[in-house]
Amino acid sequence: EICNGLDDDCNGAPDDGLDFDHYYPDADGDGYGDPAGPSVHDCQPPADHVEDNDDCDDGDPAVHPGGTEIVGDGIDQDCDGIDSPFWDQVDGGYEHSCGLTVGGEILCWGSNLEDALDAPTGTFTTLAVGMLFGCGLRNTGLVECWGSNLSGQLYEPAGSFHQITAGYGYGCGLRPDQTVECWGSGISGTPPQAFTQIDAGYRHACGIYTNGSLRCWGMDTHGQLTEPAGSYTQVTSGYAHSCALANDGTVACWGGNDAGELNAPGGAFTQIAARGQHTCGVRAGGQVLCWGENDDGESTPPAGTFASVSAGQQHSCALRADGTITCWGDNSAGQTDPP
Repeated sequence: EICNGLDDDCNGAPDDGLDFDHYYPDADGDGYGDPAGPSVHDCQPPADHVEDNDDCDDGDPAVHPGGTEIVGDGIDQDCDGIDSPFWDQVDGGYEHSCGLTVGGEILCWGSNLEDALDAPTGTFTTLAVGMLFGCGLRNTGLVECWGSNLSGQLYEPAGSFHQITAGYGYGCGLRPDQTVECWGSGISGTPPQAFTQIDAGYRHACGIYTNGSLRCWGMDTHGQLTEPAGSYTQVTSGYAHSCALANDGTVACWGGNDAGELNAPGGAFTQIAARGQHTCGVRAGGQVLCWGENDDGESTPPAGTFASVSAGQQHSCALRADGTITCWGDNSAGQTDPP
């Protein structure tokens, strides 16, 4: 008996004893069938039919599982349910990362321990990623957090903020009057004065007063609260160290130096980011440099031109000028694989 629709062995049953499968129409000839198309149950595929029915657009041969995704064109070329977006922001956490699309959507990738990837739907203006949790700022100024609540970090205070930051078990935000309010149980001693910018580290946080001077609060086991004098435009905090960007673009770091966290390169930067025991910065020309711990390659950035950089626990991510994200370092949970 062969597959030909005939009763070759004269037993009254055409094509009996043969393996039959369902075959689906492949109108665009890309080797993937239309799951909504009428299937044919046969012992061999009819013309223009295939067994794989995972195509998500049977009218476009460039769209199929494994297709080459074109960023931000509104088309899901690889049929994974997501059109790779243009990004506006990226932030690294413990074993996960999150990004803010230009449309205001938050998408996360990596480990979903404590539901760290389950960002709420809707649009946001900014995001902040901490230890197993994250927070986003709605366009109303309200904060919404997700992920672990082991330290009460999901009990966001009511009212509006214009900047937020997430640490290890706590979050902090700047109110419209530039005062700081923190939530969760990972920080204490929040100062009452007005700040222009703040950043949360492990058990300490730092901010910049309106006159440009620095103030840190919280844990002081490694000199985290010994801020340098001077005038600064940005501050960032890691595990037991912090770094700040001076008015001339140079970087000053203080606190723990077990992995060379304080060995900032000379020269000017436009933006810096610390997490864990490393820090990364963007030069005026877009080059990224990192220093500190490099056990997983987190301080070995790729070549290229970048607009901003973010440091995770043992990985880093940066936003390119074309709106794409590149990550490097530890990828044990997929934290360096943005959608």
